[in-house]
Amino acid sequence: MSNFKRNVIFSAVVVFILFLAFRYYGAIEGFLSTFLDSLTSIAVGAVMAYVMNLPMTFFETRILKKVRKGRRVLSILLSIFVVVIIVALIFSYIIPRFIESLTLLINSLPLFLSDLSELASDNLDPYIESLSTYLKPLENLRAFLTERRDIIVSEIFNLVGSLLGLIVSLVLSLAFAIYMLAGKERIIEVGRRLMNAYLGRKRSDSALAVLSKANSIFKRFFVGQLTEATILGSLSAAGMIILRLPYAGAIGALIAVTALIPIAGAWIGAIVGAIMIFPISPVKSLVFLIFLLILQQTENNVIYPRVVGSSIGLPGIWVLAAITIGGGIGGVAGMLVAVPTVALIVALVSEDAEKRLNERESNFADSL
Repeated sequence: MSNFKRNVIFSAVVVFILFLAFRYYGAIEGFLSTFLDSLTSIAVGAVMAYVMNLPMTFFETRILKKVRKGRRVLSILLSIFVVVIIVALIFSYIIPRFIESLTLLINSLPLFLSDLSELASDNLDPYIESLSTYLKPLENLRAFLTERRDIIVSEIFNLVGSLLGLIVSLVLSLAFAIYMLAGKERIIEVGRRLMNAYLGRKRSDSALAVLSKANSIFKRFFVGQLTEATILGSLSAAGMIILRLPYAGAIGALIAVTALIPIAGAWIGAIVGAIMIFPISPVKSLVFLIFLLILQQTENNVIYPRVVGSSIGLPGIWVLAAITIGGGIGGVAGMLVAVPTVALIVALVSEDAEKRLNERESNFADSL
């Protein structure tokens, strides 16, 4: 009877909770949304701490290993400095040149279409006129901006507000990341003790083994990805200098940054680079695309599988499949996480399969 009463009470509580969930769905959804938004800075800070831990560990164990006092603080500051330099390079060197090239492209389109119409044969004139019709709104861009000035100013204020909110969130995330980096040993020890307390020693050891393997795979992946991006960016800049193409340094740095996105990142850099070069010389823009196509094929078939695939023990076909699936599910972030995640799953399944096969072989041998 006691068990029956407990089951009745439990069922009644579940039904009541479900009723409240349906009755106050809007309020609960709003609360959960606000709660998850408040956790965003913490989650971003944790990701930043994990990524910054790589250069911090390098500085701490290699560059500053003889420093006894303040080594951790100096390592964190150097890691932040490296990140700031990369971001400053993007915003002060690459983006202004891209905007300059895009502006030049828009301004030169009418003249380009006019010259193209004069050179084209009679058979191509209808197509050129059709193309001019589609691109004609670009000629009226200044008038459009003048008419919608008030709306644009309002949108700019909204954008500024959003940017300020983003900056505040990034500052909070950075502060959280610094606290995590400064006391990472203590955090790991507390996590280990809690897992031992609530999961038991055996389950805790199994979970820690999986986390350790995941950390090793993700670390090797990010180091390999950074190495591959640096190689591709350097080769792009060197090739452009040899071919005497404009913006060699800026486009090489851009390709290095976008190449951090597996496989697809370099193509993004190629498109942006072609847009930057096109207003100066359409022929050089075509040469750049052909050059990068050859370099990209070499990178995909030789450099990337060897540098990244081998660093995490994953064949090239698995890398490509992981990127395709991850990009479809989570976009750019999905691409970044998919490769090491698949490598971790493959490693765990392989170990489990090997263990099961060994156990079956041992049992079979004992039965004989």
